[in-house]
Amino acid sequence: MKSSTSQLADHFAILGEKQTYFNLIYLLLAFPLGIAYFVISVTGLSLGIGLLIIWVGLFVLLALFAGWWGLAAMERLLAIHLLGEEIAPMNSPISNKGNLWERTKAHFTDAVTWKSALYLLLKFPVGIASFVVTITAVSVCGTLIFAPFIYQTGNISVFAWRIDTLFEALLATGFGLLITPYAIQLLNKAAELSGQFARFMLSNGEPVIKEKGPEDLINMMV
Repeated sequence: MKSSTSQLADHFAILGEKQTYFNLIYLLLAFPLGIAYFVISVTGLSLGIGLLIIWVGLFVLLALFAGWWGLAAMERLLAIHLLGEEIAPMNSPISNKGNLWERTKAHFTDAVTWKSALYLLLKFPVGIASFVVTITAVSVCGTLIFAPFIYQTGNISVFAWRIDTLFEALLATGFGLLITPYAIQLLNKAAELSGQFARFMLSNGEPVIKEKGPEDLINMMV
């Protein structure tokens, strides 16, 4: 049998894993990125369709499709570098062959072209859900753990539990420490599902290729 110390260490081990914090970053980024994708998509579609009568709309829509592809490629990189997903390239092998018309036709008949556009549109509701779940989990756990330091303000309420005594605050800290690893496991699972969704929507279905890990994204930014 494991000792109490070993069991305790196992319980909190998830808090010492770097991937946990990369997952949190990914989930928090989903909200602002989802809003940006939604605004770009709605604006581009509205202008493009509205201006089709004078042909300008065609160029707007072509620019929108090009922008969608670029944003989807960025999302693929985020899933690879932050979540550690192995995602095949987005481009189809046939899209780089033939003349301009053949490549354009191949691009617009490629399922990834439309899946990636749908992915960006779905990022808005998914991003809201990810942000709400992440902020709720972090704020509830943080409030419980630090309750002894802030309970005297009289403003601590966790759902229906109002904490206004030292005993309740200490009890809240113990409860917060107990549930925090479970909350993190929930968030890690949400990030894992997001990564699987990205892998399905943003790849051409070829065998996956191992790419860089989370640390490489930091190295690229510094």
